[in-house]
Amino acid sequence: MQGEFIGAGDIERQTQQTLDNLDRVLAGFGAERSNLAYVEIYLTDVQAHVEPCIALFKRYVGDHRPAGSLIGVTGLASPEQ
Repeated sequence: MQGEFIGAGDIERQTQQTLDNLDRVLAGFGAERSNLAYVEIYLTDVQAHVEPCIALFKRYVGDHRPAGSLIGVTGLASPEQ
């Protein structure tokens, strides 16, 4: 909320923070998780991070299963991401 990066080097903490942020954005629009139609996830180390990231995401959406993509990239906007 203060613009600080959370969870450097910890994919589970980063993922949880991202999902918490998504909840705030949805609430701001009067929407809920069940309104998600498509989610795009970017990972810089797919092999190491796919399982914890997807496990947290599945817990987040519950029985709802929005469409989505998981994309491996060589970098993100900030090096710690």
